[in-house]
Amino acid sequence: MSLQAKVILILVLVAVASVVLNYGAQRLVFLPRFASLERDEAREDLERCSRAIDREVEYLDQFCADWAAWDAAHEFMETRDPAFVESNLGILTFTDNEIDLMYFLDPWGRVAWGAAYDLDTEERVTVEGLPQTAWPATHLLLRHRDANSVVKGVLLTSRGPMLVASRPIVRSDMSGPIRGTLIMGRRLGPRLMEKLVHQTGVALRASGLREGFVSSEARDILNALDEQDGCFFDEREPGSLSVYTAYPGIQQQWALLLRVDVPQDVTARGWAAMRFALLYTAAA
Repeated sequence: MSLQAKVILILVLVAVASVVLNYGAQRLVFLPRFASLERDEAREDLERCSRAIDREVEYLDQFCADWAAWDAAHEFMETRDPAFVESNLGILTFTDNEIDLMYFLDPWGRVAWGAAYDLDTEERVTVEGLPQTAWPATHLLLRHRDANSVVKGVLLTSRGPMLVASRPIVRSDMSGPIRGTLIMGRRLGPRLMEKLVHQTGVALRASGLREGFVSSEARDILNALDEQDGCFFDEREPGSLSVYTAYPGIQQQWALLLRVDVPQDVTARGWAAMRFALLYTAAA
């Protein structure tokens, strides 16, 4: 073999080795960093959605607290005056404040007044598990020991997940005696989900984890949640990254399975940059 042929062969081998090493470095080092950045952004989106649900629970609790610490409500629990119902508990109270459910219960769990509405049709509905006449005195929403007591969070019902807040009924100055419990609920349905998506700018989905109604796929995801950050990532759909987490409830450990879908734009840009670098190296 001539010296010229040997030089050409060496240059070709060096060029091939350079391209291979470049590809390996980009594929094993740089591209995973793009994917990690994308996962971090998806995790932040999911955390933002969880905080948005927290804010809605807090808003409902504050509204419930205003009504529960009210002289008129305190007096109603003693007199059962129909004028209080007529003046304050009409359908507009529910629709204007986006409240799906409201119950006034005495200290023994008996219902002084209660109603649940479908806000789309403005018709009364029945919520399985929330009795119309009397609740068990040991019900978790009735556990109030003092005027500042509160129970709030996500309750799983027959009408789907519901944000609920429960407060003891006292006078406006927070003095006793405690004459019962006020419970308010807001269904985590399409109306509220649309609001959460608008607030966060994230494609959020939420499904209830009511016992006996959890799919096998949801169970697998719950079992696969990372112990450190509580997230599970799914990249089965091309061009899309799905991240899941569980949201706690007041009935059990987990009440909601939250899902956020994020387009894999960052990874796509990483692949494009890698292809350009390889072409540039090969051309050189």
